[in-house]
Amino acid sequence: MQCRRGEGDVTLRERAEEVLRIANVCGRILFCAPVGNTVLGITSSDGIEDHVAVYLPTLKQTFDVISPPPSVLVDSNSPSKPNDKFRRGFQVVDVVTFFDNLLKGNHVMFESLLAPAELCWTSCIWKSQLLTPSTFSLSSLTCSSHVMHYTGNIEGLLKAKYNDEAKKAKSWCIAHKLLLQATNVLNHKLPSLAFDPADLEIFQNKQPVDHVAVLAKAQEIKKLALAGGGLPKSPEGKDFVNQFLLALWKAQLEEEKEGEEKEEI
Repeated sequence: MQCRRGEGDVTLRERAEEVLRIANVCGRILFCAPVGNTVLGITSSDGIEDHVAVYLPTLKQTFDVISPPPSVLVDSNSPSKPNDKFRRGFQVVDVVTFFDNLLKGNHVMFESLLAPAELCWTSCIWKSQLLTPSTFSLSSLTCSSHVMHYTGNIEGLLKAKYNDEAKKAKSWCIAHKLLLQATNVLNHKLPSLAFDPADLEIFQNKQPVDHVAVLAKAQEIKKLALAGGGLPKSPEGKDFVNQFLLALWKAQLEEEKEGEEKEEI
């Protein structure tokens, strides 16, 4: 399987491997990407950069019902804990948890698959099986739950109480961008990580965010998603993901078996 072979920013893979090493977890890194504000090119006021790495635990850990592999790990500099609902910093997620969250509508996990290749580290098997257009369409992973996830975050950002006007302004800008993402998904399009000129003016504080209009539109989109909105309730690509996971485990089993045979020799 050779998960260490790949393309992109190798320092991301090394950082993820260090998180596994410190936690005494055996596994291989499959994919690393910027997420959240970082992938959008938005600088956080606290200077924290957000990344997600996906790892494949050993088969022994994967099927250990007593001590299963950690679903989420965070590095020592992360301000978040593994069980936090909204995590900041560098997180390492096991591959099953990653896809489980993605298929349930987690937009952060989904958008990591859309991050520019030069900002990621991608193993060969991840790229050949998952990110090759001829294999399947990323849009097949979207469903009404993704719209609900976007609109839920929008409502949270707009209804929150802020003591810092600058933080409030940035949060409202993020809510505006999430609304655009939700609209794309509702219209059967992939979320866009790029900014058009109008978006840039908002994020550069040249144009204010009409938070009342954004909230009203988010609630309208939410109703459409609840009513179906032409989106499937369950991602059409679910079966593909299951096949992808089975292919990973099969390749891992063959590799581990080959390693054991070499030790016997």
